[in-house]
Amino acid sequence: MDGYFGWLAQKGYELPERRNDVWLPEGEDAVPGATNLPARLPADLTDSAFFTERALTYLKGKGEKPWFLHLGHYRPHPPFVAAAPYHAMYRPEDMPAPIPAESPEAEGAQHPMLGYYLEKIRQASFFERAEGYAASMDAAEIQQMRATYAGMISEVNDCLGQVFAHLDATGQWEDTLIIFTSDHGEQLGDHHLLGKLGYYDESLLFLVLALAVLAFLGNSLTIFIILLGFHAWERYARIARGLAISARAQGYAGAVWQLGASPWRIYGRHVLPNIASTLIVSMTLAFPEVILLESGLSFLGLGVQPPSTSLGNMVGYGREYLTGAPWILLAPAFVIVCTTLAVSLVGDWLRDRLDPTLN
Repeated sequence: MDGYFGWLAQKGYELPERRNDVWLPEGEDAVPGATNLPARLPADLTDSAFFTERALTYLKGKGEKPWFLHLGHYRPHPPFVAAAPYHAMYRPEDMPAPIPAESPEAEGAQHPMLGYYLEKIRQASFFERAEGYAASMDAAEIQQMRATYAGMISEVNDCLGQVFAHLDATGQWEDTLIIFTSDHGEQLGDHHLLGKLGYYDESLLFLVLALAVLAFLGNSLTIFIILLGFHAWERYARIARGLAISARAQGYAGAVWQLGASPWRIYGRHVLPNIASTLIVSMTLAFPEVILLESGLSFLGLGVQPPSTSLGNMVGYGREYLTGAPWILLAPAFVIVCTTLAVSLVGDWLRDRLDPTLN
């Protein structure tokens, strides 16, 4: 960030002795951490403003020449502090509540990796000069952090708007290909975690991964089907692991092991039948997500390609005729609803048939 700090100095901003202190909350007595206070820097001197100015300088210098621009915005990367007026743009009470286990200890007991992260992640990695561990943040602090995070996203949106406005004003908008990418998600207090750590959906959104794979490898039907098959695999892995550990702790698994059965026989013949019902129900509940994923990717042109068709394609096509011929959209939408309901009913039937505890 030396270039950014040099830009601040060139703008006449007096840099503190410790340069990173520019990301502290406003006020000498402000307590570091999740806060409703604005950053010490004004909005026109933030790193987002710096990157935007450099991008506009490059574009204006190119004029009518062909150009390629990689504009990388640092935000909403930590430190989590937003400049005015973005710091107060969202209310903490309007933010979605975190999704944690009942305690950090219970969260860490799910997997050794989680236990390690919960003991190592410090707030100082996300709030300048903050103290304590991320797992110690209470609900109010997490809600405030999320409101600040949303404010930082809005600042980046405004900065991108300046670039897009320039392209439109100079007649380049229609001839410019814009690609958005993101390297990872953010836990923001879910599962007592901060950052991209863990194996949860927030760490790496599957849709982003699917878009990247299809963009680089091509949108062949085989790759598309494989991607759909991998959707939410980590969810089933967590459920299966937890159920297997619980079943292994019961007496029948230990008895079979004492009789000399191999691990493959114990898990395949005795443990799996006792956990299969829960896994089947979980998969049927996730079936609508797969349909929506297929619909979204097909709508973006990265799913099933003509002349083949899919429910997602049909809904996308029907959107253009919603006012004049709504049945073109409603028909495939109705099939999606009926298919989802049918799969759920089949899942319930299979659970009743396969669950040994119900026999």
